Amino acid sequence: PVDVYETGIFNSGNINYTGKGTVVAILDTGCDYAHPAFTTHQVADPLYSRDDIAKLMLGTNAYKLSGGSLEAREVYYGNLTGNKIVFGYDYADKDPDIMPFGEGHGTHVAGIIGGYDDKITGVAIDTQFAIMKVFSDYDQGATDGDILAALEDAILLEVDAINMSLG
Repeated sequence: PVDVYETGIFNSGNINYTGKGTVVAILDTGCDYAHPAFTTHQVADPLYSRDDIAKLMLGTNAYKLSGGSLEAREVYYGNLTGNKIVFGYDYADKDPDIMPFGEGHGTHVAGIIGGYDDKITGVAIDTQFAIMKVFSDYDQGATDGDILAALEDAILLEVDAINMSLG
């Protein structure tokens, strides 16, 4: 038997693994970083800080796509999320706004992977996220170029896993 919530999502509440010291890139529709699943839990011993992201910024596609004016404070959402989201960029619209427009699939995926609040315990609550929005707020679908740019940045950030449930 597998312990699952009413929703069918695996209940990892009784597992000792927390994802501590890991980063997961999520290439999707973005993430509602203000959701309680990402603001109520302080990540234990985070792997990346804002200073770490600042050191890596100049080599990212996100920096290049923004015309070389992007700063770490714009892509580091850790101050708002208890160090949960350490990098966020919208590759489709070329800006640091990762809030989903209409479609919340990326938020749902992030919640399953590492969200934590009074209703859900993700599989790895102490993992950090690189949210790489590849679906535009204005157009349908995701382009190969945006997906590849995000993947290259995920490699640069040395993430431990990449989720791409792109449909």
